[in-house]
Amino acid sequence: PKFSTVDVYLSAFQLGEDHAKLFKTSIIDYVTEWYEIVTSRVKARAIEFTRLKANLLHYQKKVQGLDESTEKARRQAESTASKQPAPTDTSLRGMFNSMAMTRSDSTRNKLETQLDRNRLKLDGAREVFTMYGQSLILLIDEVVNRAWRDVLPVLLRSINLDMHQSKSIASIYAASEALASELELLGMEHAVYFQGRLKEVKELHPEEIYTGTESIVRPVLKSK
Repeated sequence: PKFSTVDVYLSAFQLGEDHAKLFKTSIIDYVTEWYEIVTSRVKARAIEFTRLKANLLHYQKKVQGLDESTEKARRQAESTASKQPAPTDTSLRGMFNSMAMTRSDSTRNKLETQLDRNRLKLDGAREVFTMYGQSLILLIDEVVNRAWRDVLPVLLRSINLDMHQSKSIASIYAASEALASELELLGMEHAVYFQGRLKEVKELHPEEIYTGTESIVRPVLKSK
């Protein structure tokens, strides 16, 4: 024959290797990269989300503390005002009460300014935290609940590769049909048992299974 079964098997083996390389580059590497991209992006955003949450909690505690301090200063100012001497009181006690009233007002005004400023920061931190959290939820929801949109192209690519592999391997083995026909003719010409002759080789005498054309019987060596 013009080709042998070895040629067929070598061609099929090479085709299998080519298919494996193509499958790795177009399927496995793609899925691996997709996993790394999704994991990296979700982790990075989760870290940033945690930082924004800590920032929000920081301003919540700060505003709460300033609010309590401002309320305390307000009550102190009211208490001091109730003890405020008359304008005509020029005694030493009256002077001390007047100075205490001024300090109390200054402390309260300072605390109220800090409170207003940190309330603005708290509102900004809450807005950023909320918007970023919503964005993170959208990302997780997309890559989890609609991951099929990423799987579908990969699955289609895999099926197309398998179909191409199947057609190619079929064309290779189809070429062996001619070889099979030649082997069958050769077997019939020489009366070959196509079912095999394991039983004959195992049980029959050598003279019964011998198919050679020579009828030479070699002499048995006699011991000296």
